[in-house]
Amino acid sequence: MDFQFNWPLLGNDQVIKFLSRSLVNGKISGMYIFVGPDDIGKTTTANYFTSALLCENLKTGGPLPCGYCAACLQNQVGQNSGFTDNFASVHPDYHLLKRASDKKTIEVDDVRAFIRSLEMSSFLNSYKVGVIKQAETLNDHGFNSLLKTLEEPRSKVIFILIAKNIESLPKTIISRAQVINFYPVKTDTIYDYLIEKYDLSRSKAKLFARLAAGRPALAVKFMEDQAFFDNYMARISGLLKMTEMNVNQRFCVVEELLNDKQTGQEASRLVMRIINSWQGVIRDLLLVSYGHPDLVQHELELESLNRIGVKITRERLLKFSDKALESLSYLKANVNPKLVLESLVLNF
Repeated sequence: MDFQFNWPLLGNDQVIKFLSRSLVNGKISGMYIFVGPDDIGKTTTANYFTSALLCENLKTGGPLPCGYCAACLQNQVGQNSGFTDNFASVHPDYHLLKRASDKKTIEVDDVRAFIRSLEMSSFLNSYKVGVIKQAETLNDHGFNSLLKTLEEPRSKVIFILIAKNIESLPKTIISRAQVINFYPVKTDTIYDYLIEKYDLSRSKAKLFARLAAGRPALAVKFMEDQAFFDNYMARISGLLKMTEMNVNQRFCVVEELLNDKQTGQEASRLVMRIINSWQGVIRDLLLVSYGHPDLVQHELELESLNRIGVKITRERLLKFSDKALESLSYLKANVNPKLVLESLVLNF
């Protein structure tokens, strides 16, 4: 049979080659783990791989997914549409599990219900596919439930776990899975994509490609969402300004960056995003201190980076970077997010 693949993944060509070869040869693993940073294409690839598994063309040949059969129409994959999570509510052989926005972990009862659904016979005599987003947020009970299922695998039932770090998953799960690694995409590749796909000016394409730091979906998000872009840049300029501020002024910046309406896990995830973006600033300052301003991520702040980079010691930057990593561990341990951020800014 002849198959054609046109999956919208930028970079990471080795992933598409491996998965498409698996489909052509009929060598499908019972579990896959897609690993890599956010906004790099893991979910998009999982969506199209799932669509290909459920597409009627898998039995006859042709484009995978085709975009026109009953399964593709249900999951909204076509020439002018994209895969949405709503597919889980309309296609009987696809099941999605993800953490609730107000929870730290995926609830074990949700895991068990997810597994029960996959253990039922296929409604359309096809594969049954279960996708777990943010798989690292499964707790021990959830992983144990999943492990029991993997020990007695059912034919044509496929699990796809999506995670940032392979270290966050139990070795007993990893040993039973095909691990697919996603790597940051070259800045030049993202730059060319933004110009060709969105007809963006060269200056803006360069700006967003640099800011994305190897994550194509993030570059598109910067381009399409002005409020998202403005909030991100406010975090960057806020940290740079702190080098010339006293303690009270730094705490005022923290107040401005945090949204009082967000509490609990939402607040914790916001602070994580702030700290992660600040680590990029530290990298930029180190690059400037070593005489490589042409490589900085935050080109819009190059003037401030140059001014601060000659005044701040590398030892101080590295110490702050260590404190940032420590702060992320505090957030995972449920320490108050605002206190974590205030403690961090005192060390800059």
